[in-house]
Amino acid sequence: MDINKNIKDFNRNIKGFNDKGVKIVKTHLPLPLQYIFGVYFLGLFFMMLYRLANFTVHCFVSFSDLNFILLIKSLLIGIRFDTIVLCYILVVFLILMSLGAVLKINKKWFYRPLHLIICFIFCLVYFVTAIDVAYFSYFKSHINIIALSWIQSPSYIGALILRHPIYLVYFSVFLFSLVWYIWLMYCLYNATLFKVLPPYKVQRSLPKTIALCLLSLALCGWGMYGKIIPGSSLDISSASFSDSDFFNQLATNTIFNLQKSVKEEYSSSNAPLTVLDGLTTRNTVEEQFILKNDIPASCPVLPPSSNIVAVMMENVSLDDVTYSKMPNLSSISTKSLSFTSVYPDGDNYYNGIFSVLFAYPNIFSANSMKSAVVPKFDGIASYLSFKKYRNIFFIPQSQKTNGISGFLYHNYFHEVITKENTTITEEINKLSSLSSNFFACILVNNDGKDNSLKQTDKYIKNFLDSCKQTAWFKKTAFVFVGLNGKDKVPLIVYMPDHIKTKKIDNIATQTDIAPTLSAMISRDYNNDNTLGLNIFSSQREFAVSSYAHSAVCQDSVWKYVWRDSGKESLYLHGSDKNGINYIKAYPQQAQKMKEYLFSMLQYTQYTTAELKLKRK
Repeated sequence: MDINKNIKDFNRNIKGFNDKGVKIVKTHLPLPLQYIFGVYFLGLFFMMLYRLANFTVHCFVSFSDLNFILLIKSLLIGIRFDTIVLCYILVVFLILMSLGAVLKINKKWFYRPLHLIICFIFCLVYFVTAIDVAYFSYFKSHINIIALSWIQSPSYIGALILRHPIYLVYFSVFLFSLVWYIWLMYCLYNATLFKVLPPYKVQRSLPKTIALCLLSLALCGWGMYGKIIPGSSLDISSASFSDSDFFNQLATNTIFNLQKSVKEEYSSSNAPLTVLDGLTTRNTVEEQFILKNDIPASCPVLPPSSNIVAVMMENVSLDDVTYSKMPNLSSISTKSLSFTSVYPDGDNYYNGIFSVLFAYPNIFSANSMKSAVVPKFDGIASYLSFKKYRNIFFIPQSQKTNGISGFLYHNYFHEVITKENTTITEEINKLSSLSSNFFACILVNNDGKDNSLKQTDKYIKNFLDSCKQTAWFKKTAFVFVGLNGKDKVPLIVYMPDHIKTKKIDNIATQTDIAPTLSAMISRDYNNDNTLGLNIFSSQREFAVSSYAHSAVCQDSVWKYVWRDSGKESLYLHGSDKNGINYIKAYPQQAQKMKEYLFSMLQYTQYTTAELKLKRK
């Protein structure tokens, strides 16, 4: 009896608290603002419903993703994305409603059109969101600007619907939800704006009304800003909270994702390269990669079930690997397989990560991993995932904002550990806890200065010393690679019991690292879907690098430089420092290198667009 009495008292208190809260809102908040807040919360509710619909449809096919803890996290993170979209939609209406409250406008012609326009806009939003549920169930990604190109191909859409009649069910459910939303909006209008019209009239203090309107506008601005704490910018990668690509994508908002893809597609940095015609581009690429699947006998083979640990070093060039600057890494290189002519693919660390892992060049210094439309690349991670490896990336948390986490999860990495100042012990313990073979990448920040180089070198020594105490050390290949710079970067493969000490001088770029390591893991590696070559094959004619405002094509003798200002230069290696330009003396050499350079860049741009279309 006492328990029942306590429960009743508790329920009575809760009801009283709710009634009191509602009374305070109705008493102090102007009716037009009550309407706007009602629209906002209805928007959150329906966007959450569509997420739940997406979750339900997905789990019918992928029952293994039936995880309610991750679902709740996705829904909570989704509120942040939804708030940005809702605030951008409602800001103009909030301003108009605030003017109506301050000026005490009580005319139907003022409020009724605003109400109808809001209903129309949100019906469009829900229509796109409903389409996204069907789109996601088929393509495993959100709808984007590239998907809108299908509007020009109604036959493709019709054939898709006929093959999958379930889409008609989606449409029926959408119509029901739309009718429900319109009815709720009608109820909201009657409960708020309708009471502003005669004969209803509510008197409120003008200073209080102005203050509440300004506060509401401030909250809306804060919601549009998309930040909860300083320095925490909201982007697609902000939804990367788990090792599940589905739940990471579920957290984002369809409209937010679509808007980002539109902005990205039409940005000046994404403009198509048209330096060469399509035939020249394709012929050059096919000629260069005609034997891309060739694996020379000189390419060593790692023992079966070997692990790989790649230590990726920011701002470390080949010239830094000396006894004076980095004595430990220099000592390791004398006992390893080392490559002496590997050129970086860009001047940012994320350019290096992308080209090393996915064997595609960057387009100038754009961040290829920060994209609203994330394609899947067949790099080393996909190959090792097929081989049942566990792919892990250790990355400083501060780098998460560059879009790396979400991109890696979408491209076959099972775990991305984003923790600032991760200790060596934590890294070792994590790898030791794995029951399967692993491919682990560790990003080491470095500003390129002497003290930072020494810190990186000290980390390498301590890390290797700790690894030597583990059971998996002798069956692990350690790869040390520089990520970015203006000159050659180190590439060192250390596995003393199985790989002989040797120097390889063949010209290469970072895009060649993934195919080379994959071929070392297994002779059955198929290199059909990358723009990299096995370094041991010595097939690459030139190395290509691209930077913010220039692109470079070079071999062991010549260095061609193209600048976005239109200026072109041809140097002998070393002559660029004293400004001797040989482009007039050797125009055919310059033209050959220019065609090679832009063939690679234009083919990359075309292929990436095809991957985003999901039709390749």
